[in-house]
Amino acid sequence: MNGGPEISDEVWARIEPLLPDRTPRRGGRWRDHRVVVEAICWRVRTGAPWRDLPQEFGPWQTAWHRFNAGASDGTWDQLLVASPGGVPAARPGLGYRYSAMKTLGDLAGPGAAKDIFFTARRIDANEAKSIGLISRVCEPDQLPALLAEYTTALAANAPLTAKAGKAIMGEVLKPSPDIDMARCQQLIRDCFQSEDYAEGRRAFMEKRKPVFKGK
Repeated sequence: MNGGPEISDEVWARIEPLLPDRTPRRGGRWRDHRVVVEAICWRVRTGAPWRDLPQEFGPWQTAWHRFNAGASDGTWDQLLVASPGGVPAARPGLGYRYSAMKTLGDLAGPGAAKDIFFTARRIDANEAKSIGLISRVCEPDQLPALLAEYTTALAANAPLTAKAGKAIMGEVLKPSPDIDMARCQQLIRDCFQSEDYAEGRRAFMEKRKPVFKGK
């Protein structure tokens, strides 16, 4: 596929169990996961429009739909927890869009970003963690426990607070002229005016766990 597969057999063996079940459903059986994930990787790597997806990956609409679905249901978040086996770096001969290079530079710093980009070398998970590309490292067999730890922690927090934090972080990453400060301030007001805030204060005073409802 355009010079070789996007994903090695070793990496695929680790991520396939994390992908959704492909049992039949309305509209027929899902297209093979590996073909679709290869398509998504190609598109993310090249920065090309979805409509320019090479024919061997199948319909671009399928890859686009699966990409959005995985972003919504947390599938891609699971795959961002790395194992010590290695994290692929850039491949030579390709152009990377501005947003991708900016993200890499923001996460790893200009020096590490140049190192990764110019050498196109593979870095292991521990190095990726040390330069800020990922936040946690675990062995494949430890992933279910780590995911359970994360989901339990997330479920215990106030939904409106999480929503505000996610949205405000998105604003922080924008260029200064584009930041919607009014939106940030409204999100904070929504938290303080919410039923969850009152519940959190009551729970603290009563020395019990709060029961948040996202209201």
